[in-house]
Amino acid sequence: MVSSLATYARGVLAYNLGVIAWGAYVRATRSGAGCGAHWPLCNGEVIPSSPTAEMLVEFSHRVTSGLALVSVVVLAIWVWRACAKGHPARRGAGWALVFMLAEAAVGAGLVLFELVADNETMARALIMAVLFGASADFATPIGYQTNMIVMGPGGYTFRDYLRLGLPLHLALWVVVTVLLPLFWPLRPAP
Repeated sequence: MVSSLATYARGVLAYNLGVIAWGAYVRATRSGAGCGAHWPLCNGEVIPSSPTAEMLVEFSHRVTSGLALVSVVVLAIWVWRACAKGHPARRGAGWALVFMLAEAAVGAGLVLFELVADNETMARALIMAVLFGASADFATPIGYQTNMIVMGPGGYTFRDYLRLGLPLHLALWVVVTVLLPLFWPLRPAP
C-alpha cells in the first residue's frame, strides 16, 4: 500500500511537470511580457483589472508557479516530519527547496531584466538553456527537486534514474539543440 506521503510526492511531481509544460506554452505564445517588467505583481497590480490574452497566460503561469513552490514547501515539511534524521529523503527535500527557490529567482530575473517575449539576445538564450537544463535533469535524483522528493517515499534507486533518465537526456539534448536557436536566435544585443 502506498503511503499518503508518497502519493502527495507523486502529485507534486505531476503538478511540477504541468507547470513546466505551461511555461513552454508561455514561451511558445510569446506571452512572457504579458505582465510587463513587474514581478511579482502583474503590471503593478496583484490581480490584473483589465487583462489581455497575453497577460492572462503570463499571470496564470505565475500563479501556478507560486503554487508549485508552496507544494514543494509543504512536501519538504512533511518529509522532514515523517522521515527519521539522516534519511536521504530529508536531504533531498532540503535540496529540492533550494532548487525551487533558485528557479523562482531565475524566472523573476527574466522578468525584471526584460528577457521575455520577443527578446532574442544571447543573454536570454543562455538563461533559457540554464532553465531547460535545470528542469530536465532526469538521470539523477539530486538533479531536480521533485526527483529528490520522490526518491525516498517512492523507493527509487540511483539505477532507476539512470535507466530511465539517460534516454530522456539524449532526446532532450537533441530537441533543445535543434529548437533553442529557432526560438532564441543567438544574436548580440542591439
